[in-house]
Amino acid sequence: MDDCVTAAVAESAALRATAVEAAYALGSYAPVDIGQALGRIVNRLDVMNNRLDAMNNRLDAMNNRLDVIVAFSHNTRLITSNSRGVAQQYLPLHKTVPGNGLQLAITAFGNVVALQQVLVAPAQEPVLGTIPLNFDNNYITYNRADIVRLIIFYNQDFGIVRGDTLPECIEKLHIFFTRY
Repeated sequence: MDDCVTAAVAESAALRATAVEAAYALGSYAPVDIGQALGRIVNRLDVMNNRLDAMNNRLDAMNNRLDVIVAFSHNTRLITSNSRGVAQQYLPLHKTVPGNGLQLAITAFGNVVALQQVLVAPAQEPVLGTIPLNFDNNYITYNRADIVRLIIFYNQDFGIVRGDTLPECIEKLHIFFTRY
């Protein structure tokens, strides 16, 4: 061996030669299509995203059910309090039915011309577990417009049907606030 070529240089050259042979063999016998490999990666990411979306949907549904359970829990206490208390001091119940009750209100009061301005969908859907804004706990003084607003908020018709008189509507509302 030449003095300039040490054992380390010879070993390094042999390793490089082996690496070049391996790269040549890989290129010759196992061609890699980058586009195809990227396509497989994108497909796997799409599958993962779809699974994550499905999981998010299930978690959202579970959160909604939990909100309803919490609202029912609060309502049980409130109904007990309302059934034992003075009618003019009823506490509002928490919303337990998703959506708004516009269609229910229209079914019950759609024929009343004076209520047409109240029979509108809310700008935002009422949130489960919340109570109506500006709730007047003296429900005996309610008029039909007040009752329509509560039907739309709670998405419940309280058993009110078209043709019920105002006193009948108030009695059905009383039942809603004091019994399950």
